[in-house]
Amino acid sequence: MTFFILAAAGHSDLVNAGLIQSPYLISLPFLAIAAAMGYELSSEVVRAAYLERDLEASEAALRESDARFRIMADTAPVMVWMSGADMLCNFFNKQWLEFTGRTMEEELGNGWSQGVHAEDLPHCLETYTSSFKARQPFTIEYRLRRADGEYRWILDNGVPRYTQEREFSGYIGSCIDITERIRAEEQLRLLRQELFHMARVSSMGELTSVLAHELSQPLMTILINAQAAQRLIDSGEAGMDEIGEILADIVVDDQRAAEVIRHLRGLLKRGELELEPLDINELIRGVERIIRSDVILNKVSVTLELATNLPEVLGGRIELQQVILNLMMNAIDAVRLVRADARQITVRSKRVDAQTVCVAVEDSGPGVPPEAIEQVFKPFFTTKADGMGMGLSICRAIIEAHHGHIRTFDNPKGGATFEFVLPLVSEAAPQTGEM
Repeated sequence: MTFFILAAAGHSDLVNAGLIQSPYLISLPFLAIAAAMGYELSSEVVRAAYLERDLEASEAALRESDARFRIMADTAPVMVWMSGADMLCNFFNKQWLEFTGRTMEEELGNGWSQGVHAEDLPHCLETYTSSFKARQPFTIEYRLRRADGEYRWILDNGVPRYTQEREFSGYIGSCIDITERIRAEEQLRLLRQELFHMARVSSMGELTSVLAHELSQPLMTILINAQAAQRLIDSGEAGMDEIGEILADIVVDDQRAAEVIRHLRGLLKRGELELEPLDINELIRGVERIIRSDVILNKVSVTLELATNLPEVLGGRIELQQVILNLMMNAIDAVRLVRADARQITVRSKRVDAQTVCVAVEDSGPGVPPEAIEQVFKPFFTTKADGMGMGLSICRAIIEAHHGHIRTFDNPKGGATFEFVLPLVSEAAPQTGEM
């Protein structure tokens, strides 16, 4: 280009000097400059045409891709929704619209929230908003109104969407109706609760004599103290100190009787599992007091080897007492089969590690037959002639409901050990308060 410009300038000087006769505008250098500029302009036009063609092709591909997505979404066996980067929903598939009985226009934006149950809407929106801001996948359960007006439980899974350039473009989610699963879980919970209740009631036959003996002692002591106080008053020799001591003894015995009655009512109570931090050693000592008369009657020696400063576990007091009671009563039944001077039961508690504690009930009985080791915790399996085969099965269900585990093994020197492990309060999994 520079060469042609210099040539054109030289040509003009020659014309001005009269050395050559030639028009300025048809000079060869000028025509060459015009041709070069025309070439550049035509190249830009050609490039613009190519870009327009590519853009049209991209838009056509995008429309085709969008059409394929909508066809796939409408034929999918789940409800599908999609939102943009503005957090507003911009697509619902055919299954969603048929489920809600609403139009696409009614559901777009935040219109879909009108079908969510009023009790679930705050939690639903809070989960969606917080996950959207964090660009994190989410899963949420809520009730959504169906076209016939019935609210159905929905499991909604949402994941963030990104372009090929890794730019956030919103969310896409899928929903399924889980109402039947929720109902089945509720039925299972009610059946399990009924089973636990039946197990408690069935154990009353074994506990009747124990509880009657435990109640008879404080009640008899109360009667004796009351009669003694009455005689002192009638004789006119009663002093305030003597009467005060007698009344104090009556109060202590009354509290002991009330504790026995409270435990009996707890075992018979039908209701939800009440979770609380518990001292496992306290539960063991409480059960040992309850069965003391049965221990004495059967000439059994019971030793408690309880670790000190054990952290608390999270569980149901009555349920865990039932497990310990069942294991200790089974141990008493086992040692009845050996001579009286060899009837030994040892109950131990210890911390296994930073997350769990262990309770073990060891007996000196004949042990568990090898072929029964894997069967003893199954329903209706028993090694007793008059057993129902439900006690250990209930124990396993209770321990597993507390996110623990239970097992049995034979001791090297004879007898068997049943032990269960429970998580500490700080390590316990989230509980629902139900069994």
